[in-house]
Amino acid sequence: MDSLIIVRRRAQKAAAKKGEPEEGGGITSAGRYTSVYFETLALTKHPEAISDDWIERVVAQPERFEINPINGTIAYWAYIPEFGNCIRVVLRETDGTLLNRFPDSQERKRRLRRQGQP
Repeated sequence: MDSLIIVRRRAQKAAAKKGEPEEGGGITSAGRYTSVYFETLALTKHPEAISDDWIERVVAQPERFEINPINGTIAYWAYIPEFGNCIRVVLRETDGTLLNRFPDSQERKRRLRRQGQP
């Protein structure tokens, strides 16, 4: 538990050093702020129709998550049966701003291997 607190503090310090703005580029229909990067680049790189409901489900009930102490982000993964793939959602830890979301086929393959399927 103590190590998680330390990791969170490091992530917050890294985000503060970068001087990243707390305000995002927009807001989703689910009420989550989005970054300028997400609005300008991420949507063009990953134009898949990923609903806001799925994003919120991944964040609320992730199968796994990782905290990146270097840039202050948290990545969440979960399988969405309606989509037929795993989705990775990346949020800024300090304020929960949506930085990216995309289908993650590598995570889907890892998930199948853990279940004993080839």
